[in-house]
Amino acid sequence: MRPTSNVHTHSTWCDGQDSPRQMAERAIELGYTDLGFSSHGPAPFDPGCPGIFGKEAEYRADIRALAEEYADRLNILCGVEADLMHPIDPARYDYVIGSVHYLPGDGPEVRSVDNTADKLRAAIDNDYGGDGLQMAADYFSQIPVLAKAQKPQIIGHFDLVAKYNGVGVFFDEESPAYQSIALEALDDTLARIKGYGGMVEVNTGAMARGVRKAPYPAPFLLRHAAQRGARMIITSDCHNRAKLGYGYDAALAALREAGFTSMAVLKNGRFEDVSI
Repeated sequence: MRPTSNVHTHSTWCDGQDSPRQMAERAIELGYTDLGFSSHGPAPFDPGCPGIFGKEAEYRADIRALAEEYADRLNILCGVEADLMHPIDPARYDYVIGSVHYLPGDGPEVRSVDNTADKLRAAIDNDYGGDGLQMAADYFSQIPVLAKAQKPQIIGHFDLVAKYNGVGVFFDEESPAYQSIALEALDDTLARIKGYGGMVEVNTGAMARGVRKAPYPAPFLLRHAAQRGARMIITSDCHNRAKLGYGYDAALAALREAGFTSMAVLKNGRFEDVSI
């Protein structure tokens, strides 16, 4: 079955191109039953994407009002995408997507793995002596910590660190060293979220932007997740209403190829498991 909802949705409340209303109208056009908004949490340290810094209450009020207005046509949830560097109060949201976007550091400068390839290269050269594998190790080490600290319902774009890696620009994704680091982080993360029914997203956002040809996580991670009985959910990490359901068929195929027989979907305001 093809999902008729999306839970990783950005709007003009953060770095999305379209208003929540425009996103909702597009969801209805696509025949969706549900739409979850997930603006970036407050990030005053990141001038490129401050998220809902200083406007959390306004964001929630806007989405709640939209949910009431569209109640007879679309189930709308108010979520948030939180990072270790911008913790939030989960009780104020319908769900939380926990994502790592930044590299750890002692200085005031933000080092994002999700900005541009050139800026990531500069961070690797300046902070890691050109060692991309060490940078990746630092990135992955944060995901289980985030899962423990915030208990997010969804773990976002697990291997975002490979977004600009292409054919091994920064590290070799086929190497035993890289895969061992990523798999250890995945095992640790799954152990932390399994007890409360947490999910890992199959994220097509980089495909929609033309940066990747396949969704996150990579196939070797998906296969491992299937062996561990992980709960997965497909999302489009949408920043543009024209691509709200982008790559869903490819994501569904990737899940099946990895060995999954079910996944979670948002339906009637609840996360339900369905056969695929």
